[in-house]
Amino acid sequence: MLCDNYGQAGAINYYSRQHIKAVTFNADYINWFDLSKTYHHLIRVKTAGETADELSETGPLFAKACIADSVRSTYARERGTTIFVFESARVTINQRLAEEIEQERW
Repeated sequence: MLCDNYGQAGAINYYSRQHIKAVTFNADYINWFDLSKTYHHLIRVKTAGETADELSETGPLFAKACIADSVRSTYARERGTTIFVFESARVTINQRLAEEIEQERW
């Protein structure tokens, strides 16, 4: 699971009953990526206001792409945050992650 910020990743890692490992390119979470595993699917958590192009930009890299849900509560600080699901990668995800990690570190 790839999140936009450490708050999202931290909440998922803390509250997940399925032992889902959430990461982000934000803060020290950038060191938590496990590139020894081959990834074929991606769950993407995008902050409100940054979701418009996610399906058109990331979707073509996968066989299936959809919006799974979003935060709709009027009381939520993260209102509008959207959860995208991407299945069956058409590209090597690990390579793209490694490149983005390297860019973020510099």
